[in-house]
Amino acid sequence: MQRIYLDHAATTPLDPRVRRAMEPYFDARFGNPSSLHFLGQEASAAVFAARRAIARAIGATDYREIIFTGSATEANNLVLRGVAGQHADRRNFPFRPRIIISAIEHESIMETARDLKSYGVEVVVVPVLRNGIIDCAALAKALNRRTILVSVMYANNEMGAIQPIGEIGKIIQEFRARGSLNSHDRIIYPLFHTDAVQALPYLSLNVNECGADFLTLSAHKVY
Repeated sequence: MQRIYLDHAATTPLDPRVRRAMEPYFDARFGNPSSLHFLGQEASAAVFAARRAIARAIGATDYREIIFTGSATEANNLVLRGVAGQHADRRNFPFRPRIIISAIEHESIMETARDLKSYGVEVVVVPVLRNGIIDCAALAKALNRRTILVSVMYANNEMGAIQPIGEIGKIIQEFRARGSLNSHDRIIYPLFHTDAVQALPYLSLNVNECGADFLTLSAHKVY
């Protein structure tokens, strides 16, 4: 019986073009990209080329902004724990940090945020309306001077709701423009993260247009 796969939102097969591009690095060009010898530098050049290609695709100005992780779950953890970790030392940040997420985030966001509560982080969960779209008025109301990060999924992996990321970005930028006490190393909080795993390649992912400081993508969703 012929088997028909209809779950491409969960994962996709490897595109033959991707397989061909990767094959040399499984055997002939197997060097460690951190090594200084020829094989290592050959692999390193390929990694940098991949970073540049991804940066161009999302409108990033610097390819060094692209960070490879083992999974989207790891990437989401890196963002939430990385930003929260900057505020772990109360001598430098004498306030209780706040993170805002939506009520329909992926478990990798929900569970990480729940764990961060045990480290003293306040987590505010903003509800969504009946159509699955985040309540932007509630989000704007939840912002305060202790808010260090807002994380809202671009496209939901279960119901397919597409969030108004550009509008959310503007709300955060307007809050920053009014002035925040939480400035450090020229970073003005809150920072904005969107889990865009389900949005690629169907929706615009220009980081400058959506105003995202962090954007999570996943290769296995796009062949």
